[in-house]
Amino acid sequence: MKSQYSIDGKNLTVVDSKEQGFPSNVKVGKLPNGQWVIIKDRKSRIIMKDGHIIKEQAKKIIDIVGAKVVFLGTSAPVCSKTKLFLEESKINIFSLDQI
Repeated sequence: MKSQYSIDGKNLTVVDSKEQGFPSNVKVGKLPNGQWVIIKDRKSRIIMKDGHIIKEQAKKIIDIVGAKVVFLGTSAPVCSKTKLFLEESKINIFSLDQI
């Protein structure tokens, strides 16, 4: 059974990465308004090393589907330095709720 998520009360549709042409290690979802979200559902803190990986994943998603922006939905705490780095890279971070 696939997990279902929501961000700010909006249900997130988890997309099969292989069907969209994304790398298989990237868990991606789509909001009802068409915005793409990288899903990081874990308990350990997201640190700068993760931030660089997320930035590269977002770039691939933008190149493949032509999205203007990509968001990060996570249930983990984010290091303040990493949060600033991602926001400067135009990647907004949202709290991920599992439903």
